[in-house]
Amino acid sequence: MRHLPTLIVTAGPSAPTTGSPMDCLHPLVSTLTRLLACDLPIVLVGDDTVRDATRHLLPDKDILTLRYRSRHPADQQVEALVEGLLARSQAPSWLLIPGLLPRLEVSTVLAVASALTRYPLAYAEHRQQRGVPLGFASELFSELIQLNSHRDLERFKSRYPACSVEVDDPGVLMDPTSLMSPMRTPHHTAEPHAGIHNDRH
Repeated sequence: MRHLPTLIVTAGPSAPTTGSPMDCLHPLVSTLTRLLACDLPIVLVGDDTVRDATRHLLPDKDILTLRYRSRHPADQQVEALVEGLLARSQAPSWLLIPGLLPRLEVSTVLAVASALTRYPLAYAEHRQQRGVPLGFASELFSELIQLNSHRDLERFKSRYPACSVEVDDPGVLMDPTSLMSPMRTPHHTAEPHAGIHNDRH
């Protein structure tokens, strides 16, 4: 892949736990370990606890500490996305990946990254269910950094037909209350093993 996208991995404020403060971060560490196998640039956005839990995996320059304004997880994802975009503004594209997806396959990440070489917006889909990563090409940067909330992201997605990348990977699916609510019906469908092709409805 000639122009490498940056993976923006988001981890909201660490949830309280009755055990070790790191207990709730094991899935994040597992997710990062898997993503490192993609051999793509990564920036992680989280709080101080996240930084402490992941220093053995990423250099400090690739871990951004964010004081979240919102208490809503979906809005926090958008805050983290914008923080990551501003920190890696020169990247040719970005993939938004929530940090608690330890079953996400490397091949899925690479397939969505490949779609971004031809389309400005792309996402993974498993059995007709939309999932992550959610990818953005650089031409969308100026609009993306203006997002302030999950609602803003929904409005943004509704303006752009997206490229669906069909994958045999249930690890792409998230909690239905998360940021990955349905997008505008895509004009294109991409299958990683069959190449990207147009599928106009």
